[in-house]
Amino acid sequence: MVSVEGLTKLVDPSQLTEEFDGSLDYNHEEWIELRLSLEEFFNSAVHLLSRLEDLQEMLARKEFPVDVEGSRRLIDEHTQLKKKVLKAPVEELDREGQRLLQCIRCSDGFSGRNCIPGSADFQSLVPKITSLLDKLHSTRQHLHQMWHVRKLKLDQCFQLRLFEQDAEKVGREQVKLELGWG
Repeated sequence: MVSVEGLTKLVDPSQLTEEFDGSLDYNHEEWIELRLSLEEFFNSAVHLLSRLEDLQEMLARKEFPVDVEGSRRLIDEHTQLKKKVLKAPVEELDREGQRLLQCIRCSDGFSGRNCIPGSADFQSLVPKITSLLDKLHSTRQHLHQMWHVRKLKLDQCFQLRLFEQDAEKVGREQVKLELGWG
């Protein structure tokens, strides 16, 4: 067994809390709060990323309607999809991720009122947080691009279906005239 007095011979005092005659500033409640915030952030970000990827799959569909009414319906659905993309809380998660990064980095030479002593334990999460934030932003940006491309195709399809409908009407009128019915 090592006594508290002998502990400083084995462990650097800067790595021990005051109760063990060290100088490490540590608050367990704040550490737990940071840990829970990190878990909530990761769960929310991964869930949102999954939802955004599902929307990408919907946008990647190649099906097009066969009539004017179907075209209108798909354009309306596509507009609703845009609203979902716009409502995605990427900025909120980005702010939370930046706040967490600030908390973690304070033990790495940074300082500020949001710093939580003992957050050095979480240094390995910095690349994971930044990567997840980057992925959220890039996925949303890609979704916007996919949405615009799909919108153009749906509009073209709608115009084609209108043309086909008009051509069919003209063809029916022509037949009526030729048969003397009109």
